[in-house]
Amino acid sequence: MKFGDQVEQALDRLKGVVDVAACRAVWASALTSAWPFPPVWFHGDVAAGNLLVCDGKLSAVID
Repeated sequence: MKFGDQVEQALDRLKGVVDVAACRAVWASALTSAWPFPPVWFHGDVAAGNLLVCDGKLSAVID
């Protein structure tokens, strides 16, 4: 399943709970956005179980 499909399913479930039209507008804007800088790594699942610490300092982010 693609992210767009998941967004549509979530918005269908959330009708009457959130402003679905506004959410769709934000999603459409996000799809056309672009990062204007050199590529970087981004970890979208920063949970305690994904963080490794050594000597009290963050040493790695895993998943």
